Amino acid sequence: MRTVKILSPAIALFAFLTHGAVQATDLTAVLLEVEGIVTVTERSSPATPGSSRSIVRLARPLQVVRRGDSLHVPQKSRVEFVCSTERLVVLRPSRARYRLDEHLCGAGDPLPPGSYGSLAPQAGRLRSVQGSMVLEREIRSPADEVVTTPKLLEPRNTTIRDGRPILRWTQVKGATEYLIEMTGDVSFEARLDASDVQCNQAPGWGDVEVCSIDYPESVPGLPPGARLTLGIAARRGIAAPWYRESAPVRVQVLAAGQAAEVRTRLDALPPGPGKIARLLLAADLLKEQGLLSDALAVYRDPALKEIPEVLVTLGDTYLSIGLLAPAAWSYQEARRVGGRPLVIDAAAEFGLGWIEYGRRNFAQAREHFFRSRDLYAGRGLLEEAAAAERAAEKAWVRLQ
Repeated sequence: MRTVKILSPAIALFAFLTHGAVQATDLTAVLLEVEGIVTVTERSSPATPGSSRSIVRLARPLQVVRRGDSLHVPQKSRVEFVCSTERLVVLRPSRARYRLDEHLCGAGDPLPPGSYGSLAPQAGRLRSVQGSMVLEREIRSPADEVVTTPKLLEPRNTTIRDGRPILRWTQVKGATEYLIEMTGDVSFEARLDASDVQCNQAPGWGDVEVCSIDYPESVPGLPPGARLTLGIAARRGIAAPWYRESAPVRVQVLAAGQAAEVRTRLDALPPGPGKIARLLLAADLLKEQGLLSDALAVYRDPALKEIPEVLVTLGDTYLSIGLLAPAAWSYQEARRVGGRPLVIDAAAEFGLGWIEYGRRNFAQAREHFFRSRDLYAGRGLLEEAAAAERAAEKAWVRLQ
């Protein structure tokens, strides 16, 4: 029997102070747009402080560089990064190497406070849903997709801005009819002939067959502040019974004043950063307002599909609203990206553990959590290792 060892609070606190939010005395930068063959020469490996050994790595989006590291930007290359001093820097081809220091960061353009924290990954993921660096709560829906039961995908357990949202759900093979029901401040029922519904594999959803329709024109739009529940069912044949999802989902429309504020803040995103920075800053803002469907749409943007930290965060966001299959796909995709840092595997294992936990496969969940713990500990991320320990203990309790 494998024994779970919980790291002490003192060790976890030390880990937070050394590996958590950037301290005032630390100077770091997160790379964003990378064009051409840009390399980073690390003065020493983060895992071996005090070592004089230099390591040269190919630059990649969301890579963090530290004070004293240097960047080589050859001809036909370009790199954009944000310093922890909230400055945006763009480096163009040069014969010399650029060394990260206060002078280099000071030459950049100022960004709004908090931009660096929204862009710099921690422990293999971007700032997670509801401000938690790692997911340590029970997932919303313990039931995974069932082939005879459609599952509402969007909007799902989220706040929305659009009063006429597109509706998406999982396809049921052989279905002849779908029934969509909305109750609450607005109520309607729509019966759809399955042959009139478009279903396909959409980017960012993995192997899930996604069906979608526009919001029905005959139904009044959802007013600001409305609260409602959505449910969907499928039927195979006219005489067959309806197969209903296990539970309806929650949807709330943003209040008019809040929606206007979100629009203003999105429009106010600085024009200087490239596409990656603007997308990630927008996604962080949308998550902050509980607009999870909107944030998911941003994370599925093709410009972000090869960035493993974004794929992990996409999985976290799917998991937070109870979509297990797309979350599992996202974590697996993150582990397939070549040249990824090892911490990505730790973050993905942690998410996969919660997926198996949600499927009530507690033994498998525990193994994922153990692998996550060992990978985090091997990178010196003791706070995250402790979180994986606690998750493994929770799975062990459910096995008893």
